[in-house]
Amino acid sequence: MPIDVTILNLIVALALLVAGLRCAWTWWRLRSVPAWQAGRLRHPWAGIALACLLLGVVKSTRLLNVVGNLGRETARQLQLYQDRRPMQVVAIIVIVALALLLGVYLTVHWRRHLALYRVPLLALLMIVAFALVRVISLHQLETEPVLLKIGSTIVELALTGVVFVAAARGRLQGISEPRG
Repeated sequence: MPIDVTILNLIVALALLVAGLRCAWTWWRLRSVPAWQAGRLRHPWAGIALACLLLGVVKSTRLLNVVGNLGRETARQLQLYQDRRPMQVVAIIVIVALALLLGVYLTVHWRRHLALYRVPLLALLMIVAFALVRVISLHQLETEPVLLKIGSTIVELALTGVVFVAAARGRLQGISEPRG
């Protein structure tokens, strides 16, 4: 019985939307934090929520597939498609390098400001990098073995779970639950 990639994409999209809603709830829950702490505590959760919701919408509408197909058609028209492998390798190396550099930058340079949000931000960074690499290199994923399809879904769900758990633990970051 073949696995439908659309169903797997929808599962990941739903998980991203749920994580985004949980991050938005954490942002909303921290509304009663004193003003001098509010920016430091609330705004990153709003950004993480927005990123998760946007990724969920992109995943559910398969927008990255549309962009990937458009890129492939453009490459065919420009007669670059036959020699795409070197360009794909360079693009993948650039994406992975940028993700690693941004991850190190977030971890080292912003360690004091983003210490509470390091884990969900790094998980989101990996989700985006993973999605971009898949668009560039694995457009034939629909013909690949079932194990690869399920494995990529598990990776995305695990990273999304990291964001969800971090948002759910938002109250454990030295902030008590608002009353009322």
